[in-house]
Amino acid sequence: MREDKTVDGPGSIGFSRRSLLSGAAAAGAAGTFGFSALMPADKALAEQVEALKADGWEAHPCACNVCGGYCGLLAMHKKGAPVSQETVRIMPNPTHPQRGCCARGAQAMWVWNHPMRLKKPLKRVGARGDGKFQEISWDQALNEIAERIKAIVEKDGERAVTMSSHNFSAMQKWFGCALGTPNVISHSSTCNSASIAGRRMVFGKGFDGAGKVEPDYARAKYLLCVGRTLNCAIGVAAVVARAKTEGTKVVFVDPRMPEGALTGSEWIPIRPGADSAFLLSLIHIGITEKLVDFEFLRRHTNAPYLVEAGTRRPIAASEIIAGAPEDAFVVMDRKTASYVVMGLKKDDKGNAVGFAEPEGVDPELDHAARIRALDGRELEAETCFRAFAASAAHWTPQEAARTTGIPAETITRVAREFFTQGGVADDGWYASRNGNDTHDFALLSLINAFTGRIDQPGGFVVTQGGGFKAPGVSLSGGKGKGPHGET
Repeated sequence: MREDKTVDGPGSIGFSRRSLLSGAAAAGAAGTFGFSALMPADKALAEQVEALKADGWEAHPCACNVCGGYCGLLAMHKKGAPVSQETVRIMPNPTHPQRGCCARGAQAMWVWNHPMRLKKPLKRVGARGDGKFQEISWDQALNEIAERIKAIVEKDGERAVTMSSHNFSAMQKWFGCALGTPNVISHSSTCNSASIAGRRMVFGKGFDGAGKVEPDYARAKYLLCVGRTLNCAIGVAAVVARAKTEGTKVVFVDPRMPEGALTGSEWIPIRPGADSAFLLSLIHIGITEKLVDFEFLRRHTNAPYLVEAGTRRPIAASEIIAGAPEDAFVVMDRKTASYVVMGLKKDDKGNAVGFAEPEGVDPELDHAARIRALDGRELEAETCFRAFAASAAHWTPQEAARTTGIPAETITRVAREFFTQGGVADDGWYASRNGNDTHDFALLSLINAFTGRIDQPGGFVVTQGGGFKAPGVSLSGGKGKGPHGET
């Protein structure tokens, strides 16, 4: 049996942490098939770098932080020369697995040295909309801002102050904590917050960050992008473009046609907000046509765990097995035709860190029964798999077609292609534009679990990252901790 590395413990949404999915089994081989295997260097780019080195330029590997993609770049600097537009060149790193240089990275030199760069605060003069501003000192700007905030707080309280930004939300958190307002809004609410929440529902904390688990773009055979444009990051787009030249099929499901679908890909338009219906129909077809990896679900997910029919409340092992721990779960063992305890491992702080599952247990995936609890109650029990399959069964291709606007024949074809041609679904970046985005992203993680190709070449993999850290504020025990340990 498996030994999972990182879990969240029992959840409150019915299915528990592994909610019918590949839990942290993926962690067992974390990074093994991630981006650690470098793609072949682009010959022309590599030759250009070497030519610059021969001419006295130094190469400084770095990661672009203008978005959250962290594409690999090289900052080339003419050795011994003053830093200027003429002596620094920003270019893709030919040895980086996610090399890419979009307009945002390419303009890095201009961020600090553009002739039109704002170097002082500007204060509006005249009527709003006139477009007239004057430069003022930082002291004047900060004092005037402080006076206005003070007046707002005195009249309406601290929570009347709201801040929003893209890259400086960590600094805003420090200010917000000191002022006493929680209203710090970062760009992630319209970017990756929904996908992080969806992954956390499926894989648990630790595997939920943006880019923490992703398709193995370089070796994918069939890439399904539901609401994913690949514009972030441009390095990902470059990797997928190369994979397409080697035969990868890319399918975009989106109300509008993404740029990546202009050539060499399939675009399937869908009604906004209908992604969940489409994904549930794919899974339903995969189950009914026996295209999903039942063995993986049985042995490496909580699909065999028992829940209460109707409520989907996880059934505690202590309810039906004398002496079982209060926080353990239960499965039907096919070998002994009896119920077996599936426990939790905890660290010294009491946090769940894995599953303590007996050796030799052969869980039953599709099981339902009426069980008499130790206290005499009658429990209608079924496996997570059975409960999920029943929910998905509503979304036949015909029913999904009515909701999504996608022909039933197309839904059926995509499902068969996805499960038989090595499909992997991209779990996205941009979201939070519909009320069910979090559920959509949870389903995108789940459909990858149904393929059984978690942390496998060309599948849904745990990524390694390059070790780059950005300053931020983490919260622990009610205290904010800064990048250097400040509280």
